[in-house]
Amino acid sequence: MLSVIDELPGHVVGIHTVGRITGKDIKNTLEPLLNSMAGTQQEVNYLLLAESGLADFTVGAMLAYSMLIIKYYARWNKVAVVTDDNMIRSITRFFRFLIPGISRQFNLNEMDKAIQWIARKDIKLNTYDD
Repeated sequence: MLSVIDELPGHVVGIHTVGRITGKDIKNTLEPLLNSMAGTQQEVNYLLLAESGLADFTVGAMLAYSMLIIKYYARWNKVAVVTDDNMIRSITRFFRFLIPGISRQFNLNEMDKAIQWIARKDIKLNTYDD
């Protein structure tokens, strides 16, 4: 299941994953959120709180997620991934070199730190900090 993280600044979108994630979840929750942000913001600042593991994402979810990454390719500014799942961490490390912007990973117990980092507007370097 996907849910929107509401307690974020207006220039940041956040999604929380728990349990099984389907393509329908991505299309009904994440896609409208990104579409809305794209209508008001030049850049996408995205926080993913993934309590689900990669094994919980269906093939349809991975395909829908990948299509959104491509759709907003030029707009990615900052991505914070909060997870303890090693497979999600590995996938994130791989894709961070393929999309523009800044990517950083955090453990689940570092959610507050992740929010502080993603909310900062002064970080513009193309760096990768694990």
